[in-house]
Amino acid sequence: MGLRLCEAGPRHPVEQESMSVNTRRRLVQALCLGCCWALALVVQAEANPLAGRASSGPNASEAVQAQRLGSFSIERLQRIGSDELKVFMQGTTQGYEAYKGRLAAPANSVTLWRVNYLSVLPERGQRSVHASGLLAIPDTATRELPLVSYQHGTVFEKDSVPSRPEQSIETRMAVLQFAAQGYAVLAADYFGMGDSELDNAYFLRDSTEQATFDLLLAGRKVLAQQGKQAGKLALFGWSQGAYNTMLLLRRLEREGMPVAAAVAAAAPADPALFIVRGITNPRPNEANYRSAAVSNMLFAFEQYRQVPGLAASAILPQYLAAARALYDFRIGFPEFLKQVPADPRDMLRPAFLEQLGLGQGRFFEILHESEGYRWKSRTPLRVYYGGQDEVVPVEVGRLAADYQAQLGKTNAQALSAGANADHRGTYIHALIDAKTWLDAQTR
Repeated sequence: MGLRLCEAGPRHPVEQESMSVNTRRRLVQALCLGCCWALALVVQAEANPLAGRASSGPNASEAVQAQRLGSFSIERLQRIGSDELKVFMQGTTQGYEAYKGRLAAPANSVTLWRVNYLSVLPERGQRSVHASGLLAIPDTATRELPLVSYQHGTVFEKDSVPSRPEQSIETRMAVLQFAAQGYAVLAADYFGMGDSELDNAYFLRDSTEQATFDLLLAGRKVLAQQGKQAGKLALFGWSQGAYNTMLLLRRLEREGMPVAAAVAAAAPADPALFIVRGITNPRPNEANYRSAAVSNMLFAFEQYRQVPGLAASAILPQYLAAARALYDFRIGFPEFLKQVPADPRDMLRPAFLEQLGLGQGRFFEILHESEGYRWKSRTPLRVYYGGQDEVVPVEVGRLAADYQAQLGKTNAQALSAGANADHRGTYIHALIDAKTWLDAQTR
């Protein structure tokens, strides 16, 4: 058991986001195999301060490898908050000007680490699996650092994840807003993404909870090896990642691990309501990747929950091959959209649609079981919603906080990102608005 540290080769620039899936995969394999595994320096890790309290299985978090990716300088971080924010906000309802100059100015540079760790697969009898994520450490003399566990939103390419920060613009925004302000930031890739060789565990409740939980344990080890100590913990997630944040929050509370605060921006906390509403009662401004999300869920539930033929029973035959190719990362979303209707009502079989509307069938059952809000939380919670969010409607975005209030929770707030805020606008607003609140909760 131990922690391995190694240096990565030169990073590719921002334009790397436009590279093909296969090209990126070859680059990742070369870096991981040629550098991290073959040339790793083995050192002894500090004992895990949470050992004995985790329920991850006998092998989880025993072996951790940390690969230094490089750093973001003050100048680079400034560009993230200006030029890259401008790119991120293109095509949104509010645009760049609504947020220009409002993200925090970087106070320090940041060192970036890719963390490879062992976890377990709950759906397959706790089988040991490898996973990856990002650890961003502020370049400060401070030893004890508040820690943010960040959960990323939906992406349709295997490498558009936190451990490849040059390919994940939303991750770079979180690094700017938190790591450049003195927080350590951890962000899991989720099973099937990044270095993981598993199938994409898209919206899989148990696997996602496990991946984020075990990265937290592994990341604390890497921090300790770097002479840092994790201080108070906060959680932050956007979109799918906001749902994942609620899953992780429940797991940590059940494990008795304190969380200072949690933020969920545009959270589909009830997957059944989220998916069925989008199919039976779509709005005029619905996002064009609904079919992609539904088809990925179908294949993920089929693989992980062992429901043979689920995808084929739901998707019309003429669209099945493209849907499978997207799930396997053999095509990207733009190519998928050329072959499959954006509206899932046109992609799915009529009998399946009728069954879903009636709340029947294995797909609906798994969605219903996957809720991420039906318990009374102790942790101060903020959820953010946008009035023009094309992915998560206002009522769904508010749901986690509203339900908690019905249970008597008094420290949950549902906050509007603005009547004109769309999905990306809700994320950036939450980053800006929650920062001062998180500072007060964690420092």
